Amino acid sequence: MSENKSEFIDFSKLLKEYRKNWHWFVVSLVICGIIGGLATLLIKPKYQIRANIMLTEETAVSKFLGGGLSGLSQVFGGNSSAEDEVQIMTSHSVLRSVVNDLGLNISTYKRLAPMTYQLETKDFPLELTPDDKTINIDTLRKALRFAVKLSDKGTASVTVSTPKESLFSESGLKLPATIKTDYGRFTLAATDALNPESAGKYRIVVQSPDDAAEDLREKLNIDLASKHSQIIEMQMFTDNEAYAIDILNQLIKNYNIRSRKDQDIQNSRTAQLITDRLKAVRNELIDTEAQLAEYKEHKGLGMVEADAPAYYERMGEAEKALTIQQVQTEMARLTLQLARESEADNSLIPPMGENDGASSLINSYNSLVLRRATMEAASKADNIGLQRLDDQIRLVRKNLIASLESAVDASLKLEKQYRSIYENARGSVSSLPGVEQSFRKIARDQAIEEQIYVFLLQKQEETNVLFANLNPKAQIIDEAYSLNEDESISPVAVMLIALLMGLLIPPTVIFIRNQFK
Repeated sequence: MSENKSEFIDFSKLLKEYRKNWHWFVVSLVICGIIGGLATLLIKPKYQIRANIMLTEETAVSKFLGGGLSGLSQVFGGNSSAEDEVQIMTSHSVLRSVVNDLGLNISTYKRLAPMTYQLETKDFPLELTPDDKTINIDTLRKALRFAVKLSDKGTASVTVSTPKESLFSESGLKLPATIKTDYGRFTLAATDALNPESAGKYRIVVQSPDDAAEDLREKLNIDLASKHSQIIEMQMFTDNEAYAIDILNQLIKNYNIRSRKDQDIQNSRTAQLITDRLKAVRNELIDTEAQLAEYKEHKGLGMVEADAPAYYERMGEAEKALTIQQVQTEMARLTLQLARESEADNSLIPPMGENDGASSLINSYNSLVLRRATMEAASKADNIGLQRLDDQIRLVRKNLIASLESAVDASLKLEKQYRSIYENARGSVSSLPGVEQSFRKIARDQAIEEQIYVFLLQKQEETNVLFANLNPKAQIIDEAYSLNEDESISPVAVMLIALLMGLLIPPTVIFIRNQFK
């Protein structure tokens, strides 16, 4: 019989017991209804604020370097460039700049109901100002909470505390009032928005910009629109739409300022590199031209080519080919020298132009250096991403140096062949005076220096023009906007849940009680 009793439920008996204890249902519904009503007062509106930006990958610098970050992605795979930019955008330094620009380290709230405070950003009747002489907000280790009760007469009762201790408590303060704490002095003053209707309770929270930046990071949701996309989606949930819109727009602005600053630093390094090389080549060219002029003046050279036009034509063609090859050799050596010197400070390397393999590696190396400079400004020295970039830069530089060494060797071999052809042609004009041959050697050296100098001048001009037309890193697709829909749970849903719980609690209690009889 006990087994049948446990397997079947006597619903008629249960209904009789429910009717007998009907007052339990009434009490449960009333209590749950009161709790639900209080809960609706504590629920604050929740709005979703969005903004969308697109990273400008093909900037002027990447075009100058030839290839941009897209070539780098093909070498190492993935979309690490865009992912790094997301990390930079949410880095502590960028968020801290937003906090400082908007003053987010001092937050003001107005009490709407018991335990319910609304964040206020405009028309706030009170203003709290730290005394710079007695307190450094940047080094504030604990958040200070100012509980202010404002009367309709304009006086205030103020309590200052940290999560573990009380620092100040005084009532009947006439505004403006000086508040002295162990952390320094503050001035509480009224604003133009103060009026008799401003009476009520307020809360002002003061924290360091560093802590405020970390709190802001928790409120933001920033990520790529898709894995291989250059579009970044930004979201923020808040009960104050204007507050969130200002934050997202300021974040985009500060990110662009930081990116432009990093670009300017790297651009100045590139410009200085070209300027230094121009100065060295210009001095060499001046010396060669002076030597050539002095040689011609003392030797009294004439147009001896007219005596043997055929031989000179042949020798001239061989000389031209040799000169072009020597220019290529010198450019390869110059690029190799820059590649080796770049190990000291990760400086940029101008492209060679002729060697496709080396040019591709130079493009990848320059792109890595640019990305590292951007990440270094917003990261610590032990950042894993920064270390990974350093390893990639060393690997690409090693491959680049090996490729350039091969290019120099190959160019020297070609130069040797052209020189052999030239020497044979020159031997054919053995009747020409030796002075003319010496003159041609000096002239050839001048032509080599001149072409290298013109090449560097061209790159300097391109650099100046391109750097003057840099675009913002983040192109705004959608400025911060609100969906204008309250996404918090509705009061009706809260009351329905409360009433449902009120109906379920008494049967549950009765069932448990019967199990122990």
